Amino acid sequence: MDAGLATRQVWWARASVQATRIGVIAIGAALPWLPFIVWLGQPDRNLLGPMGRTGVIVTVVLQCLSVVVGLVFVVVMSAWTETRGWQAARIWGSIAFVWGIPLAWLAAVVWPDGVWPRESGLPLIVFGVICVILIVPALINPRRTGLVAVIGTILPLVILVAIIASTISVPAVFILLGPATAYCVAVSLSASAAAFARI
Repeated sequence: MDAGLATRQVWWARASVQATRIGVIAIGAALPWLPFIVWLGQPDRNLLGPMGRTGVIVTVVLQCLSVVVGLVFVVVMSAWTETRGWQAARIWGSIAFVWGIPLAWLAAVVWPDGVWPRESGLPLIVFGVICVILIVPALINPRRTGLVAVIGTILPLVILVAIIASTISVPAVFILLGPATAYCVAVSLSASAAAFARI
């Protein structure tokens, strides 16, 4: 093995590290369901209604698919060329923002009923601010691998921690879990692609 290549290989670019990050996201995205599962055993569970049940099913399917796709791509990307890795990092960053739009809309406009008057225009301002935050991974040059890795790790964790904390007082926050999981996995894959391209 070339000595220069060996010095470029770093521990955080290993496939096992990338898969672990996806696993942490999967566990974090599953935790908010615990209060909901407990609630399902209560007599008032029928209040969920047909639309609520459909929402639950769609959310669970989206979460599971996101995690599976994430793990599959971690394995696939580890064998890609450097150029393809940089391209994949940019693409996954853009895909993350696509999922970030419905996440921001649900978090700022749909979900916080009663938090602020809808006619005040504040929900749209909050929506814009969240979108600005969520587009950051798509704007960073993937060749800044360290920064991409940090953001790809910290941003998903912050989002999941915020959702988990919210479930304590608002169990209905599960409507955020589908797009949130998809966004977090896409951001993580963007960081993974940049890491694999780095080595």
